[in-house]
Amino acid sequence: MAELIKDADLRRSVGGDTPGAAIDAEALALAKAAAIAYVVRHHGALEAWPADYQLGALRLAAGLYRDKANPGTTDPFGNANVHRRATDIQIEQLLEVGRFARPRVG
Repeated sequence: MAELIKDADLRRSVGGDTPGAAIDAEALALAKAAAIAYVVRHHGALEAWPADYQLGALRLAAGLYRDKANPGTTDPFGNANVHRRATDIQIEQLLEVGRFARPRVG
C-alpha cells in the first residue's frame, strides 16, 4: 500500500520546520495513524491514493495533532455557547465522507 501521509509533509503542516518548534513525536504519530485508519475505514486500502485523499488525510492528521497540542480549543468562548466546528467541510469534500459521500446501493 502506498504511503498516504508523508512524515515530512505532516511535520511541515503543523509547523515542525519552524526553528525552535517543539513537536510531540508520539502525538504526531498517533494523529497520523488515526487519520490513515479513518480513510482506510471509509475507502479501503488502496495501492495508489488519489491526491484529494492524500490532502484530506494530511489536513485531518494535522487538525487532530493541533487539537491535542492546544487544549481548550473546543471550550466555549466567553458566555456564549459557541464551539469550534467539529467537522471541516473541506476535509469531508476531499475524503468524500459525511454529507459528501458517494451514494451506495445496498
